[in-house]
Order: sequence, then C-alpha cells, then structure tokens
Amino acid sequence: MKDFIGPLVELMAVVKADGYGHGAIATGRTALASGAHHLAVYTLAEALSLRKGGVDGSIVVLGPIYANQATTCVADGITPCISSRELGQAISAAATSAGTQVAFHVEIDTGLTRYGVLPEEAVPLVEALDKLPGLRREGLFTHFANADEEDKTSVWKQFRVFSKVRLALNAAGLTFRVY
Repeated sequence: MKDFIGPLVELMAVVKADGYGHGAIATGRTALASGAHHLAVYTLAEALSLRKGGVDGSIVVLGPIYANQATTCVADGITPCISSRELGQAISAAATSAGTQVAFHVEIDTGLTRYGVLPEEAVPLVEALDKLPGLRREGLFTHFANADEEDKTSVWKQFRVFSKVRLALNAAGLTFRVY
C-alpha cells in the first residue's frame, strides 16, 4: 500500500476490533514496520491494549473519549478525536499538567450520525480548541457510512459536505496536517 500511495502520503492502518480478528498487536506492529505512520482504533481501551502490548507510535482513537479518561489518554500518548469543547478542555488540562502537547483529530459527522461534530459547529469548535494550551491540530476526517455499497450517491453527498467544512476551516486559518 505504501509503495502505491507514495512517500508524501501518511498511511493510517485501522486495527480496531482486534485487528479485524487478526490480532491488533501483531497487525499494528506489522503495519508500522511496513510503513504506516499511524494506527487507528475505535476505543481508548483498544489503544491502551496496543500500548500494553508494546506497540509504539501514533495511535488515534476514532471514537469517543470521555473527559474522565483525558489523563489516561495523555499519559499513554494516545491521539484523541475531539468533538466537544468539554473533551478539549479536559485533554488540554491533562496535557498542561503533564507539560506536553497532544495532537488531536476532529471527526466531521457528514451522515453516519454516530460520533463527530456537526458540519455547522466545526469552525467554532476548532477555533475554541485552538485557544486551549497543550493541544495541537493534526487530523480531520469523516466516516463514509455506506462506502461499501454499489450506489455511491450518499458517499458523494458526504464527500461534498466534508469538503465544504474543510474549505470553511481553511478559510478561517484552521488547517490540519492529516486528512
């Protein structure tokens, strides 16, 4: 995969659900050794399991992390997806207390309706997060709800929504390194 996408693109390997049944630790290590820049999981528990298994490197939690988990997230070097001011404040406080910077990602809810910030709330949220110490913008993403279906109508609709949000963030000077 890395050979196909080239050296300028960062690869994120999703190893949630125990590496889709193949073993998250072994799959994660193999992905990182093969050129992936990041691993992604859905829960903080999955991320902590990777850490306990000796997996180093960037681990992004795509699902919700709760404010009372902020200290654990920061202490274990986990990259959170922040979709609320409350979580942003908790991660900021934990990062500041630990004397570190925490990279974060933001999920835009373009139609899955499971998690993420609504498109119209994205710019105000990221502006608020930008003012908090200890936080560093890194990634912006969405989850295409029906990408595996033959009819791509809803995927293209979600893509257009995500693109509009990305343009609005860029216009506000809020760019992300990873998309």
